[in-house]
Amino acid sequence: MKKLSIAKLLSLVLVFTLLVGTFAVLPVYAAEATPSIEIVSNNVLYGENYHLMYAVETANAPAGAEIVVTISDGENTYETESRGALDGFENVFVSKKGVAAQDLATVFTATAKLMDGETVVATATQTYSVLEYVYTMLLVKANAENSTVTDDEKAMFNALLDYAAKAEKVLCADRETKINDYVYVNVLTNGTIDGTATSGIYANGTVLDGFTTDLVAEKGYVVSWSVTSYDENGTSTTAAYTPDAIAEGLELNGKHLVIVPELKEDMSNVEPEALATFQFGDNVTGDSIEHKDGTSKTAYNETVDGYTINITGGTNMYTGANDLKGNSALKLGASSKTGGFTFEVEDNVTKVIIRVAGYKAKSVKVTINGTSYTVNTYSDNGAYTEIEVDTTTTKTVTLTTTSTGYRAMVDSITFVGYPEN
Repeated sequence: MKKLSIAKLLSLVLVFTLLVGTFAVLPVYAAEATPSIEIVSNNVLYGENYHLMYAVETANAPAGAEIVVTISDGENTYETESRGALDGFENVFVSKKGVAAQDLATVFTATAKLMDGETVVATATQTYSVLEYVYTMLLVKANAENSTVTDDEKAMFNALLDYAAKAEKVLCADRETKINDYVYVNVLTNGTIDGTATSGIYANGTVLDGFTTDLVAEKGYVVSWSVTSYDENGTSTTAAYTPDAIAEGLELNGKHLVIVPELKEDMSNVEPEALATFQFGDNVTGDSIEHKDGTSKTAYNETVDGYTINITGGTNMYTGANDLKGNSALKLGASSKTGGFTFEVEDNVTKVIIRVAGYKAKSVKVTINGTSYTVNTYSDNGAYTEIEVDTTTTKTVTLTTTSTGYRAMVDSITFVGYPEN
């Protein structure tokens, strides 16, 4: 494949355009009704170039009124043009302003005006960027139930992010906040980020503390904020925040956030209970039991009482092991290698209890979710130390042995929490 010249390469820079629109014949409403206008949806029209799009709805419009939409990047104002009815919307506008790939994060404020002659009778504004659109497609639309976003589209969006960051590095090297320094935040339903916006891009390190919700906690229920964070690889973790915790603010730390406030049953006066205990196989019985190291695996799953533990990321993990007393177990680590694994729990699981022992007659050091433990019980004795891990907020549990030569036996893991109705 021939390499493109710089001139040709720059000619391929992706453009974001937001179009102009100024004409729509609107119905006559009762004179006493207040005219209104609203930007109800936005999108991107893409092919060789990208164009930001806006769908506008009106109500109680005077006869013969027109819609005018402009966009501004904070320094200049640009026109848009009307595309008429499109994709189920009556009034769609696309900008004339083209934006290069290195400016992917440029935020435009669209202003829609309902004009009765020379008089503005209603106004609506909205901020949007192509970067916000791309993250919405990758993190919201692609993860929605019955999503229609294809693998090819996801690959295209990821390629666009990569190209935009590289173009910015070459052409805007002195820019203080780079494209990859922005974090995407979306409150999917029942709330806002700051009283107005439901989604947007924010500089990494920003503290968001203006979240609002229209949910009202009635008797027996509380408002819980479900916060799903996505790292640069698209790996997600979900945590639950109380209204007080969300009010303290979320400091953006490089992970994109999709947030849903929900009404959940108030369990503050209900004691949690053991929901399921996973024992990693059957115990061995008989008169002459021998220690068994098991078989090396990277994953394991087991279902008990309707709950499933899916262990992933196993390193030097051995299933089908048992101790000298016949207790089935997972073995972690080898003589010269550390071992570990990861699993996630459901929202109603507030604690897990992990029973750990040192390998045979040796102590072991393990780290669980960043906390270190020294275990001085031994698998040869069938004696295990119970380590409790709080999963009220953090729903991912990661366990590793911490030093070469330290091996562990995990006899069981118990999920503790509140039964689902």
